[in-house]
Amino acid sequence: MLKRNKRIGHRDNIEDIKENGHTIDGRFLIIRIRKNELGENRYAVNVSKKVEKSAVKRNRIRRQIQEVIRLNEKSDIIPQKSLDIIIFARKSLMKLKYSEIEMAVLETIKKL
Repeated sequence: MLKRNKRIGHRDNIEDIKENGHTIDGRFLIIRIRKNELGENRYAVNVSKKVEKSAVKRNRIRRQIQEVIRLNEKSDIIPQKSLDIIIFARKSLMKLKYSEIEMAVLETIKKL
């Protein structure tokens, strides 16, 4: 799990980023980004019911994406530009194994 200061909190913040953020489309993910004033990146992961009905499977994918971010945040792969980043999973992501999810997340984040 990501530390509290690395997570985007309130629903209002997420809605604002959805409306005013820049979009990056990937094959398995959609990323919305917006600058923040905090000096560090914050993240939110969204796996909707449209992607998967089962809450257990949605939460598993969400935890896997968060773990990829946590493990790679210190590396040069994820740029430290004071961004708020929301990651939306696509339906095609549900069929992937963890190693493939890791490659998909990092590949999409490299487009930042």
